[in-house]
Amino acid sequence: RQALLRLVREANRNPHQVPPDLLEEARSAGADNDNIIEAMSVMELYAGFNRLLDAFQIPIESAFADEHRPSV
Repeated sequence: RQALLRLVREANRNPHQVPPDLLEEARSAGADNDNIIEAMSVMELYAGFNRLLDAFQIPIESAFADEHRPSV
């Protein structure tokens, strides 16, 4: 699982220069193409959602936290 996370993290940070050894490391750790595609898709979904929120200057985290903060 850690190898797959390293691959996805690097793909998010530097999508045009993902080292092939990270892909091989994820495969050697048991990830198949379906696992890799799913992990990359989830990463892209969250990254795209965050870019959208940033573009519209929507502070979703703080708004959500304030709304769901337990009363003491």
